[in-house]
Amino acid sequence: MAGQGRRSALGVAAGAGLAGLFGPGARCALRIMPAAIASVGALPAARAAGPRIALVIGNSLYPGGNRLENPGRDAQAIGSTLASMGFEVELRQDLTAAEMQARIEAFYRRGRDAEGTLFFFAGHGKQVRGVNVLLPIDVPLTRRGEPVPAGELLERAVALDDVIARAGSAPANWNLIVVDACRDKTAPTRGIGGLPGFRPVAAPRGTLVAFSTAPGARARDGVPGSNGLYTRHLLQHLKTPGIAVEEMFKRVRAGVFAETAAEQPQVPWESTSLIGELRLAGAASP
Repeated sequence: MAGQGRRSALGVAAGAGLAGLFGPGARCALRIMPAAIASVGALPAARAAGPRIALVIGNSLYPGGNRLENPGRDAQAIGSTLASMGFEVELRQDLTAAEMQARIEAFYRRGRDAEGTLFFFAGHGKQVRGVNVLLPIDVPLTRRGEPVPAGELLERAVALDDVIARAGSAPANWNLIVVDACRDKTAPTRGIGGLPGFRPVAAPRGTLVAFSTAPGARARDGVPGSNGLYTRHLLQHLKTPGIAVEEMFKRVRAGVFAETAAEQPQVPWESTSLIGELRLAGAASP
């Protein structure tokens, strides 16, 4: 990937202190190999022999005053945690549109041989003319002080529906998509109708799509130098032994809501068509 700025590719054991390896402005590509294999609940036609794989993307370095403080740290923390749980993790930061498209396509190709897939994105996201999009760092939100036209964003951004469709067509037992976007530092966009946040989505069979906030709402970026609000609560529950993923996300929702209820409540939201019971962490101690 010549000419793409600061980027490194290396293997790191689970829990190797990713935040210390990469500062908030670093662009990196990191493959984290699993330290252990976690257990799965009863799923139909289980493909237990395949790996659990994750693609984790954190985009912070947006142009034009739209830089975000925390997605890079969010991606590093989620990637390290998933690796410690037995996932094969590909961590990417500050990707262009072409890079995002290429990594997502390659990830779901790998998913053909996987037991399950997990896609995590932290960064800017928008609903543009009814289409949910994830924003790469080379897609400006403003130009010469004016919002970029909606048509340009639709042409250059990554459509979340495309990610969901790729997950739904993968033969893995299960697919998780976690989106910590629609953060509260986004600029307006000319030509957008409807709500400021994402529109609701329908998860295909065997898939759960989790959002950091409710449809049409914004998510808090969190305290600078820390993690985003939603990701911080997700990290608290991701390794909880023995609970189904639906219960895990419910606990995340309860925590985020409790922390924000006194102001403008933020309510994380999911759409799920998972079949059977999926546990990401091992069974609880008796």
